[in-house]
Amino acid sequence: MKKSLKTTSERTRKERHKFYIFVRDFPSRVARTMKKQTHKLALSAMFIALGFLAPFIIGNDMALGSMFLPMHIPILLCGFIVGGLWGGVVGATVPLLRTLILGVPPIYPMSIAMSAELAVYGLVAGVMYYLLVIRKKANTYDARHLLYTYVSLIVAMLAGRAVFGGVMYVLSVMSATRPTFTMSAFIAGAFTTPWLGIVIQLALIPPIVIATKKAMRSDRYNEH
Repeated sequence: MKKSLKTTSERTRKERHKFYIFVRDFPSRVARTMKKQTHKLALSAMFIALGFLAPFIIGNDMALGSMFLPMHIPILLCGFIVGGLWGGVVGATVPLLRTLILGVPPIYPMSIAMSAELAVYGLVAGVMYYLLVIRKKANTYDARHLLYTYVSLIVAMLAGRAVFGGVMYVLSVMSATRPTFTMSAFIAGAFTTPWLGIVIQLALIPPIVIATKKAMRSDRYNEH
């Protein structure tokens, strides 16, 4: 009986200690969370600006844009660097924002389809990177990290293109008695025409992601 009371007393004392630690650390935890979210919000705003301005590099020409895919790079980087949720929001925002302010791309069907496509790019890139690198703690910036970054990028690129094709097909069915968006149009728009933009993304994005993550990690260490 005495042993049982002693065990209960020790358990109660431990629970009180845990509650005290929680209350003591709560303000600092809230402050850290707010600081982290503010940092992510600032980065996301920066990537929205980059996505908005990137097409001006090619003269805001839609034909060249379909070849070089300038909007894709900031969205994918946002997913990798800031996270999947933020990447998805930024990806959905940029095409609609450009349509609202500049009138390009046209809202129907291109801007709607691109908004869905870029949202999936940002979301899947961030989620895949989290699952393969952050969750597994494979963030040693070695060959395995680079491989997982490439896998995340390729999966995101394929998922985004699949969503783009699906949305374009649905919109074409809704606007015509017969679908005008065919499989050949999908292959041409998703792979054949933008092959150079795909190569540029594969060449640039993984090294940028790893260099940025390394710099951010170094900055965190220097803060302590």
